[in-house]
Amino acid sequence: MFFCGKNAGAVLKISSRIILSTMLSLLIACEKWVLSPESFPEVTTLHFEAGQNPTEGKLYGAISRLLDDDFAEKHGHVWSLTLDPLPSLENNIGQAASEKTGNGSYQSDINGLIPGTTYFYRAYIIYGNQPEYGTTRQFTTTPLTPSLEIFSISDAREETYKVKVVAIISNLPVGLPIQSYGITWGPDPLPEITSNPFVFEQSILAPNSAFQFESEFILPPGLSYLRPFLRAAEEAYYGNSMVYYTGNGWTQRTDFGGGIRSFSVGFSIGEKGYIGTGFDGENNQKDFWEYDPFSDQWSQKADFGGGIRFGAVGFSIGEKGYLGTGLNELNETTQDLWEYDTLTNTWARKADLEGNPRTAAVGFSIGQKGYIGTGFDGESTKEDFWEYDPATDTWVQKADFSGGPRTWAVGFSIGQKGYVGTGSLEEENQVLYIGSDFWEYDPESDDWEQKAYFGGEPRKGAAGFSIGQKGFIGTGDYFPTDEADFWEYDPQSNTWTQRADFGGEPRAYAVGFSIGQKGFIGTGWTSSFGGSQTFSDVWEYFPE
Repeated sequence: MFFCGKNAGAVLKISSRIILSTMLSLLIACEKWVLSPESFPEVTTLHFEAGQNPTEGKLYGAISRLLDDDFAEKHGHVWSLTLDPLPSLENNIGQAASEKTGNGSYQSDINGLIPGTTYFYRAYIIYGNQPEYGTTRQFTTTPLTPSLEIFSISDAREETYKVKVVAIISNLPVGLPIQSYGITWGPDPLPEITSNPFVFEQSILAPNSAFQFESEFILPPGLSYLRPFLRAAEEAYYGNSMVYYTGNGWTQRTDFGGGIRSFSVGFSIGEKGYIGTGFDGENNQKDFWEYDPFSDQWSQKADFGGGIRFGAVGFSIGEKGYLGTGLNELNETTQDLWEYDTLTNTWARKADLEGNPRTAAVGFSIGQKGYIGTGFDGESTKEDFWEYDPATDTWVQKADFSGGPRTWAVGFSIGQKGYVGTGSLEEENQVLYIGSDFWEYDPESDDWEQKAYFGGEPRKGAAGFSIGQKGFIGTGDYFPTDEADFWEYDPQSNTWTQRADFGGEPRAYAVGFSIGQKGFIGTGWTSSFGGSQTFSDVWEYFPE
């Protein structure tokens, strides 16, 4: 369209004004957008509210300055364990999202949190396909401190070794998601769930703040440590361990601290065991070691005061130990006696054994007296028997052993009686044979009385000890093989009962002693099947 004449200028002015007005309007609109940030939506990170248990809670946020109350956008929270990088939709360990209409506050319900852990979180909103975040805040979940305790262990049954365990779990938040709980056990003092767990229940919510459960399962024979456990929030919680013995079983303990050994001396003093001297496979030794069954550790003590010794005997009276006789460094039989003091870790020489020097004898104590008898003096096998009184440091000869001359027998005491049996016997024509006879000594009457023959095969170099009112003999040499069978003697019924075989390999010339209700056999030597081997392993026995 064209305009001519006098109206053309007016039209041009009007058009210019329209263009200018339009441009000005656009400019003003642009300036308003740049200068008015309140026109953009804003998201604010608000507080954290803990749930009824440490694994859950609520996060709060708020949306403001949406241009239209009907404008719908995704929003929520993100959280992580670090500030670098900040929690975002790309970097987080958890996020919660939902739909929101209009401005106002909102909440995100979260779970799966780890008790006692600090988290960093931010609110977010997605606007125009772009995320906007609030400031970063933090919260710390309450630590979970459950209490787990074994209340009782009972009903161990012979042969099956089934036990019933009653345990209590307390100090729980009601509704806590529990993954599993139960009992775990093993030979280690602190068994983990990876050991032998008995899982009582899985995937439940804690019904109360405390509850009790019972479980039955089969334990291996011997010693086991049991611990209650709880798995919650991807963490494992344990109670204290409780040691338990299923009857008539063996458990291997820490090897003897002095290494391989045979023909040694072993005895106990109070709650500790002792092994010393003997043959290490190449040389005779004089070292002396203490065993702590509670820590299952050996510690070296002062060397035996009499020096190198092979085939000696030992016993304990009260808080003192006694070791003597045997072959010395010159391969000579000896008759010296030495007293060991646990408090000072020192040896003191005492009155020599009266009678001939000897090796391969037996020794034991009854009350406050010690006894040594039998053995080999370098020329002949002995049957004499002697009593030692530490109060006067004197020896008195007692009635000869009624079983006749012998070496490598077993000797121990039960109550106020002494017992000697098995060993290598010598007849009047000096013919040696292996025996299985068993004799009781009464110090009050100074008499020997023959008892029921040992229940196993005849043998020499066996190991023995007593626990309570029962005696035990096992292992030993019955040429051409060594033994691993183990037998219990009941003096009330004068009977032998076979028990679980010794836990280690068959052997002879090991040592045996008892501590409380547990017996120990360790070290020793075997020459079965034409070969020879010296041992350092130590095994613990718990009777029925």
